[in-house]
Amino acid sequence: MEVKSGPHTDSQIQNLQINYSDSDSEDLDSVEMPPGSNVQGAPVETGVNAFAVEKFVGGDLKSFEKVLNQVAPYFGKTVNSIDNVVDALTPYYAIFARLLGPALSRIEQYKEEVLPGLFGLCLVFFGGHFPATLAAVESFRTFATEKTLSCVHELCHQGRRARLSIEEDNRLDLDKNGIPDVDELGSNERVSRRLLLVLQSTEPEKVNEALKGIAAALTAVVASLRLKLAHTSTLGCNLGSSLSTAVVSSLVPTLESSVDDVYKPWVKHGVAYSCQVIAMSLAWWMQRLLTAVYGGFKGSKICVDSLLRYAQRKGYINDLESVQGDSRVLYGTMVLAGLGISLQVRRGVERMPFPFNLIFMPARISEWLLEFFISHPGVMERIKA
Repeated sequence: MEVKSGPHTDSQIQNLQINYSDSDSEDLDSVEMPPGSNVQGAPVETGVNAFAVEKFVGGDLKSFEKVLNQVAPYFGKTVNSIDNVVDALTPYYAIFARLLGPALSRIEQYKEEVLPGLFGLCLVFFGGHFPATLAAVESFRTFATEKTLSCVHELCHQGRRARLSIEEDNRLDLDKNGIPDVDELGSNERVSRRLLLVLQSTEPEKVNEALKGIAAALTAVVASLRLKLAHTSTLGCNLGSSLSTAVVSSLVPTLESSVDDVYKPWVKHGVAYSCQVIAMSLAWWMQRLLTAVYGGFKGSKICVDSLLRYAQRKGYINDLESVQGDSRVLYGTMVLAGLGISLQVRRGVERMPFPFNLIFMPARISEWLLEFFISHPGVMERIKA
């Protein structure tokens, strides 16, 4: 506000007061100046606007603080429950690691042959369960391998820094009473303390860049998946339209005559929607079946090649290329592929027996997430932004 000198006095200027209350919504432009003051209209740059902004932000912060206070006890209980589960499983993890250690060290010697072979066997017998995941692996190898690996490496590095800070804090005993300070805190204070340690020990710029890199790579993978699996959605929509056209004309009159009047307007739409769901499920079943066939042949080829490389390394064969072209090897590859495809078709490409449903739980979660991102592409765009 620019004030020019005039016939008014300082006491007249002091009479200009703008009072704010919680229910006040008066606009600044409507404030009238005292008579005799020569004031040029201009936006107020200091004082009043600063107070208004502070008042607005302060209210939001108080609301946010209230929400945090309500959520903090449940969040603290969840963290404590996870800590208790981890503490209970730690001894079993040590036993499992001790028993599995010799096998892992032996596999490490032949990882170039054993790991691809195991992956090939998984494709042969379970490839039909993961069409989106397998397509994502192929897209990832094509578009985003190096960038994503560097970002994951950076996040792992930041995570190790945070873990070391938490471990060091867990050993602190500043009051010298024999009990670590963190164990004397409540659940809410412990969560706040650990969150503060994580924020202090990590570098926000590097974490942000790594997360953006991973989001960008995942966006590229999802876009590629949408192109690869577009025929599945198109087939489901076309099947649903054809099925609903045939079913609505024949089934809707019968259903409308058997329901109350209040439900009759919904019968046609309910039948059409049910046809769309059935058709889309059928389209995805066909996609899983195609993936099972592809995975059977692809996985058997990978498995047999890994077995031949292992045999060459052990000195059982000399010329690998001549053996790979042998008819008996080709027949064995076809038999293995047919066995895997037939087992998947017999049990159903959507059913996984125990205990493999638990072993492949991470891959199943990945499959669910990919299907969600394919159906909701705007989510990844908001994460990337």
